[in-house]
Amino acid sequence: MKTILLMDIVIVFVGIYLAVSAAKMKKSGQISDLVVPKEEIKKCKDPEAYIRGITPWLYGFAAVASGHMWNLVHFWQHCLHL
Repeated sequence: MKTILLMDIVIVFVGIYLAVSAAKMKKSGQISDLVVPKEEIKKCKDPEAYIRGITPWLYGFAAVASGHMWNLVHFWQHCLHL
């Protein structure tokens, strides 16, 4: 049970991080080196198109990952009732 809780916490934080990274990339117009390796960024010929293509996927993963927040809420409620 504790392992599942730990994984839920990690997934939620990764989702939040990816959503923030996507927003920063969209605002700045530069690809984040924490999302994509630096070697791959150098090979990219059209960063704006890459950012337009990847941000919906990052936001989608962040939405799914935030769904794990409900698991944390239910776990916390269960602990309070014990």
